[in-house]
Amino acid sequence: MSTSSSSLQTSVSPLLKQAAVVWPNFLTTYLMTIIATYLTGVWEISITDAAAIVNIYWGVVGILPLALKLIVDAFIGSYWMIFISKVAFIAGLGLLTLSTVEKILLYISLPLIAVGVSAYIASTLTPIGDQSKPLSSSSESEPLLVPGASESGNASTGTANAHWTAALFENVLLAVLAVFLPVSALIAVGYVSPWWIKFLIPTAVTVVATIILLTDSSSSYQREQGGLYIFNSIFTTIHIKTVLFAIPMCITFILLGVVSSIGNAFFIEQAVDMNHYVGSLWVPILILPGIQGSVRKNWGVAGECCAKVPKFGIAMSMVFATLCCITAAKVETRRLGVVETEGFSDDATSIIPMTMFWLLPQYILLGLSEAFSEKCIAGFFSDELLLGANEGDEAAKGAKKKYIESFAQAVNGVGIILGVLIVYIVGEIQPTWFQSTVNKSRLDNYFWTLAALFAVTLVLFGLFSCCLSVYEFKRRSTEDVEGNVTPATTTTT
Repeated sequence: MSTSSSSLQTSVSPLLKQAAVVWPNFLTTYLMTIIATYLTGVWEISITDAAAIVNIYWGVVGILPLALKLIVDAFIGSYWMIFISKVAFIAGLGLLTLSTVEKILLYISLPLIAVGVSAYIASTLTPIGDQSKPLSSSSESEPLLVPGASESGNASTGTANAHWTAALFENVLLAVLAVFLPVSALIAVGYVSPWWIKFLIPTAVTVVATIILLTDSSSSYQREQGGLYIFNSIFTTIHIKTVLFAIPMCITFILLGVVSSIGNAFFIEQAVDMNHYVGSLWVPILILPGIQGSVRKNWGVAGECCAKVPKFGIAMSMVFATLCCITAAKVETRRLGVVETEGFSDDATSIIPMTMFWLLPQYILLGLSEAFSEKCIAGFFSDELLLGANEGDEAAKGAKKKYIESFAQAVNGVGIILGVLIVYIVGEIQPTWFQSTVNKSRLDNYFWTLAALFAVTLVLFGLFSCCLSVYEFKRRSTEDVEGNVTPATTTTT
């Protein structure tokens, strides 16, 4: 009877469950990398306004997870935060799908999607797999790939073969649901032309993922204890003093977010009217931010290595950011030259005879800059500012590291929003640089301006870094002297 009741328990494969958690965010993230083309193409919003909308969205996605992480640890746990993420995804993507016929829904959908992405990020700071606990009190675990196998081991060969056949079928089904369908959905998003279908695809995937999570009754999820205490313990008095001394360096970190802001909006706008063909094969524009994301992920290992010497890694990020802006400026100058030669300045629909893969180097450099900045800024706050460096509890160190990583993401989010302000200021000083379309604008001049800004920032970072190193050396020397004097005084007494 116990075996029968156990078989009735709804259980979802860990692979399928992980896919249900990850894929909606993955599809939505890549969809949002090209949302600027929807704003300028469908609703004919100017490139500056479209850039502002897109970058405010990405800035919120960078900042909000820090607050939601506190809620996860202090109140509701990651399972319910993931559920909130799915509900926000479904509502936001659903309204975004309807926004193709009603513009006001666009401005309602984007905040909901930002909440969905932020909730996902906050929940995955504590991996869902680490929080699962079987409801069954039995110490024995059933084989994952052979459901229903006989516990006594006396099953006949035919029964065993049936079990393995069922397991093979289950694995094929898992591969289809967890890999094939989401990958097909991602490809479809790139190749389908109607925007409402592009938006509907991740909406449908999210609905299916939510159903999978809701039907899983095999696991319970618990929040990480002491979240608020851990957050408060990071910012002790001595830490605050150190952070205040390092505010100029934090400003340089914020500026690194500005380079991400041009990738979110202006880079993708450059590619819209360029040639998308490789031979006779039409390649979707989605591949460019896809390559950028792949570079950021794969070179994250190098960023982790440089995180051991975070100042060097941050300097490398600034170098890549400067090279990215220089490359983007030179490519845009060439693109505008082709536009003028072909007479497409007032034509936003004709295809420019210049392959979009001219933009590939700047996307790669942007990915490298983000790979180093993500890891090294968090490493700076962890190591250089001594946030919890003297803490002996490894679990507490790990918890603090999650908050520091989230704080570093928030710094980047502030930088992305700062990019909106910089565009506004530059537009007021040089109105001709930003026009209604990218072909009428002079984005190359803006990119050159940013390249100069990052070059100056790199020099200032070196100066601030030296000053902070001197401050840290003096502080540590003072602590060592006090530590040596106190025992001697006690002995004399």
